[in-house]
Amino acid sequence: MTGRVRGTLAAVALGGVLALTGCGTNNTAAVVDGTRISQTDASLAAQQINKQFKPDTPLTTSDALGLLIIAPTIISAAEAAGHPQSEDSARSRLGAVQDPSEATVELVRANTALQSFDQSNTAALLKQIRALRVSLNPRYGTFDPAKPGIVTTNASWISSSGS
Repeated sequence: MTGRVRGTLAAVALGGVLALTGCGTNNTAAVVDGTRISQTDASLAAQQINKQFKPDTPLTTSDALGLLIIAPTIISAAEAAGHPQSEDSARSRLGAVQDPSEATVELVRANTALQSFDQSNTAALLKQIRALRVSLNPRYGTFDPAKPGIVTTNASWISSSGS
């Protein structure tokens, strides 16, 4: 078997694996417990957060994706602890952003929710985050539930455009 045929077969096999995980789908950045997060949502959230809050270190698409992976868990845990964070309240914090995306609103809600946690809430939250089933598009690296966050990889065959 020639190198070209092996390479083609490897690419087809990899494409099949990615399609099965949900991350081979065009524009999918991650799938978390069956819920898809698009690259577009992560990129737009990063742009809108940067526009509103002007952080010293701008949020990247990868940073936003890592936060979007855990945001629903944070929001749910805050609600369970009696500290719900409404969408309206989050939207009011985004005055410089006209028509913020749902992903951006979710990040603001999660960030505000984190501020309401004490040590006992944090331990329970980390346990929930570590139980997430995350399938990450390899262009972003891997999700490390112990961190929790994305660990980037520098595989030469992965394009870094758009991140």
